[in-house]
Amino acid sequence: MALVKDGLVDKDRIAMFGWSYGGYAALVATQRTPQIYQCAIAGAAVADPEKSYYGRRGTDTPKALDDWAKRRGMIGWNPIKNVEKANIPLLMVRMATSMRV
Repeated sequence: MALVKDGLVDKDRIAMFGWSYGGYAALVATQRTPQIYQCAIAGAAVADPEKSYYGRRGTDTPKALDDWAKRRGMIGWNPIKNVEKANIPLLMVRMATSMRV
């Protein structure tokens, strides 16, 4: 908050924006207490790391990679399980893709 203290940033106009892992961070930021942001934008965010882990896991996944992915998806803050803690407006952005077969 040094920028606020130095008068360079208005504390009532701070927002959080992130894409991919930054989108996950923006989701987590909506649930901060005390809150420093007025709103957040989460682009291509992983809202449920646990579900993401189980969706990508395969029987041929190397054990070390599986262990790492499991820790990443199962440990830490899961935004989807803490929606009720969100205390600022959120805009979620997801890119639609189409595939031709």
